[in-house]
Amino acid sequence: MADGADSANLAGTDLQADFLDLGYELFLDRETWKGEMVAADLFDGDDGALSGFDGKCDIVLAQSVFHLFQVERQRVLARRVAKFLSRKGAMVMGRQGGFTAAREFSLGDKRLFWHDEGSWRRLWEETGREVKDENGEEMRFEVQTWMVKDESWFWKGCNVPDWQEGRVMYFTVKRL
Repeated sequence: MADGADSANLAGTDLQADFLDLGYELFLDRETWKGEMVAADLFDGDDGALSGFDGKCDIVLAQSVFHLFQVERQRVLARRVAKFLSRKGAMVMGRQGGFTAAREFSLGDKRLFWHDEGSWRRLWEETGREVKDENGEEMRFEVQTWMVKDESWFWKGCNVPDWQEGRVMYFTVKRL
């Protein structure tokens, strides 16, 4: 790893094994990568390939993922990711597209939901009520967000409606 992190302490998943293979080609690390990479469907609760991550992750990086889906799919994703968290203090972090006022919209033939700070916080409050910790108690989360107007990131040519109201939402979701 570039900054000295031991890849044996890292894991990742993608829907298709081909995408994992492309990552090895891009980073030229097929022979040196020691972490676990799993092709699996995060939306399939019966996909046993992901159960090995349950309760084992201190940090989950969800970079540019949630905003690709409608809010109901995001709820499923949040519940799945919450199960990965190992302990109190473990966190989900990342960035995604957001709006100053949350909304669903169409992009081509796809429906997407982009959060504002309040709707993102509510998503994780709901997730905590639905996902139980190792003691059978509801999970609780501390959610922090930073909304940044960054037109260089903002999907030039993608026809995001009302892109002027768009923001890059950076976030941390820490298990309490």
